[in-house]
Amino acid sequence: MKKLLCSLLAVLMVLSLAGCGKGSPKQAANDFMSAIKKNDEKLLDKIYIGEAGENSVLGELIQIIDETESLGEIGKTLKKYMLEFKYKVVEVEQDGDEAEARVQITTENWAKVLPDLAILIPAKMISMSLDGKSEKAIQKELKKLVDEKRKNTDDVDFYVDLPLILDDGKWKVDLSEQADALLHAITGGWY
Repeated sequence: MKKLLCSLLAVLMVLSLAGCGKGSPKQAANDFMSAIKKNDEKLLDKIYIGEAGENSVLGELIQIIDETESLGEIGKTLKKYMLEFKYKVVEVEQDGDEAEARVQITTENWAKVLPDLAILIPAKMISMSLDGKSEKAIQKELKKLVDEKRKNTDDVDFYVDLPLILDDGKWKVDLSEQADALLHAITGGWY
């Protein structure tokens, strides 16, 4: 029993020490991208240098997402789809307390899809409303329209270089130079 207890304590000590490290730029870049996908403001506060408010890249992204929610169910669908981007940290270059993580972002070609939807959605809504269709039926039909447009459009890849700085012993993303490039990539070229 003592051996088991000692072994368990040794494992717990090793795990607790592993959590005390400063992490890596690659992990910080992964955490940052994951936090954006999940709209996790608490995690963003820990790994992002800058404000997440309305005048920041993150604020703009959150505003774009929140504005789509004003469209009702179709807005929620668009928000869900927009945050389904895939990402991969493909390379990290580190020089002392600074690093740069090259991130590949794969997403819908929203630059092609959204302008089409901006024309089709209002026309479909008006037509169905005049035909006396219910709100639920209209939203269902609009979702089909979005799905059809997405299906007929190829995904696009973007590469963004995320600058990172070692700040108070932790790697953090600094978007002061790359904010627009990141927004452009996440929004599939739309922004």
